Amino acid sequence: YCREKYTDLATIENQQQTFQLMDTVNDNTIDLAWIGLYDDLNSWKWTLEDGNFFK
Repeated sequence: YCREKYTDLATIENQQQTFQLMDTVNDNTIDLAWIGLYDDLNSWKWTLEDGNFFK
């Protein structure tokens, strides 16, 4: 969906960026956000397939 709309998911690379994202979301009236986790036939997967990303 994101790429069809000429955008992409944000990539969080460390704890500091996680805190910055949380502050941004908490300061706005955003009710929903997609974090890139999805259910693929009863198995949760990340959209970023590289296993070496920040968790």
